[in-house]
Amino acid sequence: MLASDPENPEAWLNLGSAYFGLNQLDQALESFQKVLEINKNYAVVYSNIGLVYLSRYQADKKEKFLQLALEYFEEAIRLSPGLGDAYHGRALAKYSSGKNEEAVRDFAMAIELSPELINAYFNISDVLRKMGNPSRALEYLSLCKKRFYDKFLPADQENLDKLITEVKNEIKE
Repeated sequence: MLASDPENPEAWLNLGSAYFGLNQLDQALESFQKVLEINKNYAVVYSNIGLVYLSRYQADKKEKFLQLALEYFEEAIRLSPGLGDAYHGRALAKYSSGKNEEAVRDFAMAIELSPELINAYFNISDVLRKMGNPSRALEYLSLCKKRFYDKFLPADQENLDKLITEVKNEIKE
């Protein structure tokens, strides 16, 4: 596809996503940057670049990568305020920076905008538990179970049930 149409932003986006999936972050970033050369208003690409920088931050804890991740997520949200993935990414970055309340707000927005983001339910429940609010964590886990349980593999159903039991035990303590 790229050989026949090197200006195709979707092809570059797909290539970048493939590199990201292989944890080849430099190549992913290069491909995503190519998309922005073609179309500087492509919100999904800003979100994906944010994920690249967040991955770099998680690998080596350099604050500059966390700051870059936040900047790219912010730009994705500015360009497309309904992009749940961008809120989820920003929430992960805020959580990494210790801004738990802001992370919870962004995880909740990600779920509102894109209810299919299963990881957002687990991530918000994790943050809420760490903030000492297992009751709210249980609400999100229960919502996840209601929406997706029948789509989970049996092992994942069992893991979710165990997690819900853990949180219920925290509430009783």
